Amino acid sequence: MDFRFDDDLQTMMDDTNKFSKMVLKKIALARALCANADIYILDSPYTDLDYEIVQVVEKRLR
Repeated sequence: MDFRFDDDLQTMMDDTNKFSKMVLKKIALARALCANADIYILDSPYTDLDYEIVQVVEKRLR
């Protein structure tokens, strides 16, 4: 799936019914990781994610 948002990370997603739980979680993680924060507080970030995505997230958090 290829998602493109007109306003980058600021795009409002008002119709989340068309996305699966996994896709919504991936979008939320991507938004959080692109924020370049000093601290990330994540609650079970790897639940329902495939191995490849987990590796990308772990690499980004290092």
